[in-house]
Amino acid sequence: QLEAASPGHRLAHLARRALAAYDADPSAHLEAINDLLALYPDDQTLLLSKIYVLRGLERRDLILPLLEELCGRKASDPIFLQLRAEEIRSEQGNNDQVVRLLGKALRRRPVDGACLYGMASALWSQNNREEATSLYNMAACVDDKNETAAQTYFSASRYLGRTSQALA
Repeated sequence: QLEAASPGHRLAHLARRALAAYDADPSAHLEAINDLLALYPDDQTLLLSKIYVLRGLERRDLILPLLEELCGRKASDPIFLQLRAEEIRSEQGNNDQVVRLLGKALRRRPVDGACLYGMASALWSQNNREEATSLYNMAACVDDKNETAAQTYFSASRYLGRTSQALA
């Protein structure tokens, strides 16, 4: 009804998006997001939603170029650096690039638990166990509701023979 009353209106696009999400129709959801992005190309919430819908559609061929473009923007949110690092790590395993991207994200948002955890995991893969364990600890402290971060910190501490320090 909204579309019939006011074709192309922002609220009509938002209603189509909500309906597509409710119906679990990722193709229609992506179409609605793209229509909204035509009106608001710099809306970072819409861009983030687009990435998550593309992930659901398993369109990695579209995700990485989009993330590269978003990371090149001056005012883009650090979440895009983090997501690009995740994509690169899962696809290529290039930990040097992952560390560089997450380092850039952490400079802009130093207490992001997910970024800290991702950086720690990348450093652990590079056999930089000491720094990785320290970052796992920071991630567990910053994101105190994340049991995975706490468990990983404990496991890393045990690996280094510091179980009592992790329990303190």
